[in-house]
Amino acid sequence: MALAVVPTFVEIDVEEALLSAADRAFADNGAVRLSAIAREAGVPNKVIYQRFGNRQVLASACLRRLERHLETYRAWVFSELDGAQPLNLAIDKAVRRGFALVRGHRGALLLRQSAEYRNPPARQRSRPPVEVATLLATAGAMIHARTGGDLTRIRLDVAAIAELVVRFGQADPRQLALLIDARDPTDPGQPFERAEDYLAALALSRLGNGTDRIKADPHSETVVDGQSIH
Repeated sequence: MALAVVPTFVEIDVEEALLSAADRAFADNGAVRLSAIAREAGVPNKVIYQRFGNRQVLASACLRRLERHLETYRAWVFSELDGAQPLNLAIDKAVRRGFALVRGHRGALLLRQSAEYRNPPARQRSRPPVEVATLLATAGAMIHARTGGDLTRIRLDVAAIAELVVRFGQADPRQLALLIDARDPTDPGQPFERAEDYLAALALSRLGNGTDRIKADPHSETVVDGQSIH
């Protein structure tokens, strides 16, 4: 009986480095060259060609990586909202981690939207990452169970915040600075940090638990169950 080949930690690290570099390349430049990605990842050219071979295979691997990370994020969100964590802390962490997730997969998200990869050959087509509507509806129901608020309003707020997280997360630094400046032109901080703080504060103001809610102000301290986390 043949034994299954289990990838080593070194092999996993190499693949993650390559896919991370590839995602950034797809996000910033449609004309992706495998040799340039290998150079950015600090990996010999022959390694990326042995593992992926061409641009289409590499793009499909980036999409599968997105699916895996979304699945992990969904399970993590549900575990955070199930009652073990203080609600405000769970909401704050979910928004920040969601923003980081989108930032780390800008290329794959663009690939999913592009005509070139919308209908790939069946052998390369992978299942949808997660049913986003189900994720948001379930998260809304879990928040409703803990706050007793209006379920319809909570679900609408969850969907609106998720849309902003994706919109801000997919923006390049210049676009993101403009988006944040439109909401608060007085903060000279880094656009990524400002966006993350703004989104977390907005989520807490709309979905936070009772008296621990805060104003949607990126300058204010983020209050989690009565305690500042800044």
